[in-house]
Amino acid sequence: MSSSSSPSLGANLVLLGSVFLALQNVILRIVFVSSPIFGQGSVGGWLKPGFSNALLLLWLRTLLMTVLLVAIAPRLYPAVWTDLKRLTQQHRLLSWSVLSGVLLAIALTLLNLSISQVETGIAIGVFFTHPAWTVLLAWWVWGDRPTRLRLWLMVGILGGVLLTTFPPLNGNPWPLLKGGGVAIAAAGVYSAYSLTTQVCLRPRQSEKSSPYMHPVPFSLINFLITVVFTSFGLVGRSLQEFEATGQELFTAGLAAAAAALLAYVLLNFGVSMVGAALANLVSAVTPVLSAIFAWIFLGETLRLWQCAGVLLVAIGVGLLGWSMRAKLPIPKSK
Repeated sequence: MSSSSSPSLGANLVLLGSVFLALQNVILRIVFVSSPIFGQGSVGGWLKPGFSNALLLLWLRTLLMTVLLVAIAPRLYPAVWTDLKRLTQQHRLLSWSVLSGVLLAIALTLLNLSISQVETGIAIGVFFTHPAWTVLLAWWVWGDRPTRLRLWLMVGILGGVLLTTFPPLNGNPWPLLKGGGVAIAAAGVYSAYSLTTQVCLRPRQSEKSSPYMHPVPFSLINFLITVVFTSFGLVGRSLQEFEATGQELFTAGLAAAAAALLAYVLLNFGVSMVGAALANLVSAVTPVLSAIFAWIFLGETLRLWQCAGVLLVAIGVGLLGWSMRAKLPIPKSK
């Protein structure tokens, strides 16, 4: 493959990964809200919106993702099991990996809860502000002061969030404000996850050519921790309490898991070809794609100012990712 075609292929892989990520968001929405597919018969609504059901869906989806990743991991990265065995002797790195998995589980549970309460485009549009929170968190934790450009971009992103979650003048504004608030909380926790990921995957200071961890074993640990974390929240619950049949949940969970895993594989291969900055720019279309797919498949419509808010968030996040070409600093081990 020529070097000139690699960036183009990488950008296309990131875009395709964003498509599957947006489809996964629509699938999650269907689980919670009965929707007419292409304007025809209604499908979904198997789980009532709520924290326990959001936890159940995340547990099932991640469990299936773990099984699928275990099956294909040796093909993606042959040394996956060797790396995991070596990790048991690297206590600092193992601790960061476990913390990363816990943060990911919390963030995705909150995201599922938000998707169950508000339109897909709104939930994903607000959630995708997490790069802005990552910049602020890195400033607070590591003293990585953002540039003036990044601060202005974050102001634009905040404006997009306000537009997206601005309630209609008539009707009850509480569901929109509540769902948007949960999405903001999910974005905040996910920003902390991003920093722990940076610590785990960034190259060693003494060995620039080799990363702390390869993305495949790191993701496998994240999935396993998420399954364990969510399992504790489901102890003592029975399937009958969730008002859904096992077949319905399994089908929805498998579809969401397959879409999410495809997105993960495509995004990671794309990042390896074009770098994180350009990948962030391309993947910023995910909120827009989520809103478009929700409109096509589910008939969900956003008001004009909400569409403008989602678009503003996507543009702001994309430009913010492009401006963050330098890697975040990592704390020195003691």
